[in-house]
Amino acid sequence: MAVASHDNHLYVYAIDDEGKYSLYKDFSKHSSYIQAIDWAADSSYIRSGSGDYEKLYFNITDKVHEPAGATTTKDLVWATGSVKLGWDVRGIHPSNEDGTHVNGVDLNRDKTLLATGDDYGLVNIFNYPAVDN
Repeated sequence: MAVASHDNHLYVYAIDDEGKYSLYKDFSKHSSYIQAIDWAADSSYIRSGSGDYEKLYFNITDKVHEPAGATTTKDLVWATGSVKLGWDVRGIHPSNEDGTHVNGVDLNRDKTLLATGDDYGLVNIFNYPAVDN
């Protein structure tokens, strides 16, 4: 289980067979609050996006921040898609928008559609990957 926080930390917890949890790792690499996180399908990595438009990658198995995460995870399958930064979602941002317009992102289960919520109260649907705007 992972919890992203406004204290700029990403807390990862281990859960045992009895449902008891314990802190597995506290990652404190972000310089702003964390807006969204995504798990790799095999639970080996988490990627996160923060309020200052920083996208970071964390190797969960080795309990380390992965500075080259964009490269080392390029072929990784992601179980979720909620981080609003990256080549695969660049088309969700209208031209001349500063990045704050899009408030939430979610990828559907079969990874064909991406929904966003924006400052105008609109829900927008994009084909995934959303590379054109």
